[in-house]
Amino acid sequence: MTQMILIASGRDRPGLVGEMTQMLFHRGANILETRMTNLRGIFVVMILLEISPESAAHLTQHADAFARATGMNLKLHPHADPNEVVASSSAQPSSVPSLAYRLQTYSIDQPGIVARFGEILQRHGVNIEDLAADQRSAPFAGHPLFVTNFRLRVPASASVQTIRADLHKLANDLNCDLDFEPIK
Repeated sequence: MTQMILIASGRDRPGLVGEMTQMLFHRGANILETRMTNLRGIFVVMILLEISPESAAHLTQHADAFARATGMNLKLHPHADPNEVVASSSAQPSSVPSLAYRLQTYSIDQPGIVARFGEILQRHGVNIEDLAADQRSAPFAGHPLFVTNFRLRVPASASVQTIRADLHKLANDLNCDLDFEPIK
C-alpha cells in the first residue's frame, strides 16, 4: 500500500463530501486522516489516504475528470513511505522529546495576530501541529472577535515559563486573552 495526500478546494455545496469520498472509496482509497472546512463559501479539503499502487494510478488518471465535473481544484501528492510515518498525528515529527500544549487566544480582530504568535512559537522551536482561527460576531464588544486554537508540541528542553511570559507579553500588547495549557 502507498499513501497519498489529496488537497482540494472549490465552491461549497451540499453533497460535495459524499461525492468526493465515494469517488475515493470506489477507486480503492482508504481515508486515514482528513480536515475539511467551509471558509466563507469555499470548501477546503485535505485528506491523507492509503491506496494500492495500481489503484493510485487509476485515481490519478480520474482526478482531473472529477475536478472538472465538480468544479474543484484538486491536487494529489505522493506521501512518504508509510513505514517512515510517525505513529499518529499528535506524535512529534522528529526525535526531539516534546510536550503537547494548547494555546487559545481571544481578542478584537486586528491584522497580524496569527503571525505575531507564530513568530514567538517559532523562536522557541515550538511545532504548530494544528491551527484553527476564526472571526466571530461579538455584539457586546462592537467589533468582531478573533479566536485562535493552536495544538502545539513544545520541546522538552524549552523553558515553558519563558514561552508563557513571551506569549503573555504579546497578549497584553494586543489586548488579548490567552490560555496556554498542557494537553493531558
